[in-house]
Amino acid sequence: MTKKLIFLPVLLSFGVTAQATDLPKPVFEAEPEPLNLVEPLDYVQVCDAYGEGFFFIPGTQTCLRLSGRVRTDAQYRRFPKKPSNWGGVVDDDPKGRDLNSMRFRARSYIRMDARSETEFGFVRTFSELRATVDSDTERYGDSPEMDLNKAYIQFGGFTIGRTGSLFDFFTGATFGSVHRDWSDTNSWAAAYTEVFDGGVSVTVSIEDPVYRAHGVFTGVASENGKAGNKAPDAVAAFRMDGDWGSAKLAAAVTNIRPDAAYVPGEVGWALGAGAIINLPQMGNQDAMALQFQYGNGAVSYVGIDDDEVFDAYYINGDTRKTEALSFSGGLTHYVTPEVRTDFDASYAVVDTPTGAALPDFDRFALDWDLVWSPVSGMEMGVDLGYARTSPEDEKDFDEASALFRVQRTF
Repeated sequence: MTKKLIFLPVLLSFGVTAQATDLPKPVFEAEPEPLNLVEPLDYVQVCDAYGEGFFFIPGTQTCLRLSGRVRTDAQYRRFPKKPSNWGGVVDDDPKGRDLNSMRFRARSYIRMDARSETEFGFVRTFSELRATVDSDTERYGDSPEMDLNKAYIQFGGFTIGRTGSLFDFFTGATFGSVHRDWSDTNSWAAAYTEVFDGGVSVTVSIEDPVYRAHGVFTGVASENGKAGNKAPDAVAAFRMDGDWGSAKLAAAVTNIRPDAAYVPGEVGWALGAGAIINLPQMGNQDAMALQFQYGNGAVSYVGIDDDEVFDAYYINGDTRKTEALSFSGGLTHYVTPEVRTDFDASYAVVDTPTGAALPDFDRFALDWDLVWSPVSGMEMGVDLGYARTSPEDEKDFDEASALFRVQRTF
């Protein structure tokens, strides 16, 4: 790519003259030189080593990209009607006439991505700030919500900071108006990745379990849940990338630590496998994804995000683990270069221990969108989602949602 220069000229100058207006100006008096009160700024040079949008920070060899996104949603939701004894815990969520059937949301992202080559190798620093205002949080006085969504440093194969879990793989193609069951969690992580020939890489990571742990159900309201962590989760992953797409195998181990001190702890674990396959025969940007995840005492690694589903249950003096598995996938097809359609689906099965307050259940979710990109970086479209949960010996309950979104990424 041809390098370009972006000129940022700053010219602040003042002409200073001192003469009486009623006297003729001497012919020998020269026009005074303008005083340059501000030093000219250095030129800002485009850095094309890492793709479009990067420029050199003046006076350094660091390339920086400033980018962001503004997103607005209007969503109609039909809420699930869970059985009154679902999970055996008190449900403090808004219900009945306190629920907003229509939710409106505005969200902004600010991203800073700094990269450079040093005598010790490649260094990258990335951060993403996010601010959200929606009608749910406004109603209860919790708006706006601001958080540091991601912030990490990469150096010599290491990634350290808040980032997506190194266990996660496919996390959806649609806008996502209903929850689909797969692992999708930001976490503090310290990871090392070794890249081999042929697009093969191996990653090991330790991650903060606070974002994943669902704890232990004891039957005593004040003792249900998780205690503070004593050890991080351990994650290992094997990945292949090529012109055909990507594939990944991952495993995780976690410490199940009950909030009640008299309840024995346990070790939970999870496995995941998936592939994202390019479909050039359908279109240049078309692709499909298939994924399987299993958790034994680690339901978050299967994408079960319901707080009323626990990693384990304390029954008759034993800590017994919950098992969960999910099959999921997605498809993206570009009808034209400006119009695409996406489809996501997941099916999860949760097997709670015999005697648990929560029955076994399965859940399937479908989500479809149609998106138009009238100009580069801008998207607008509709998204329809439906999910059904089927508890054993209980009546099914379902969710439905329709979403309209406009967003601009810059």
